[in-house]
Amino acid sequence: MSRFLVLAVALIASAAAAPAWSEPLGARRVEVIKVKVPVGDLDLNSQAGADALIRRASHAAAKACGSPDVSGALVYEQLRAYRACKSRALAGAVAQSDAPVVQARYARLVGGSAVQVAEFRH
Repeated sequence: MSRFLVLAVALIASAAAAPAWSEPLGARRVEVIKVKVPVGDLDLNSQAGADALIRRASHAAAKACGSPDVSGALVYEQLRAYRACKSRALAGAVAQSDAPVVQARYARLVGGSAVQVAEFRH
């Protein structure tokens, strides 16, 4: 396994402060931010290692997604966009880890269940 996970966040930035739905499609610019999350010192087959990776990835996602401006008229939209950005980035990092313990711990954290693969035989 690589010593780092690369957490990637795609941010849509526009020249105007208007909501995205009011802009022409060509006015939006997508910026991809990549953050390396160190994993070489973690045992991803242990709960402690999995939890540490999730914490590191969560902090990296929060930093990459930026902090929402909670003073403007679009507070709720900005908070929703920030949370969605962080959630997508964290889920991507967890999937990239390709570690069943990490994925199970994350699924429990977000209130889901781990993916189980069933096998069908004739």
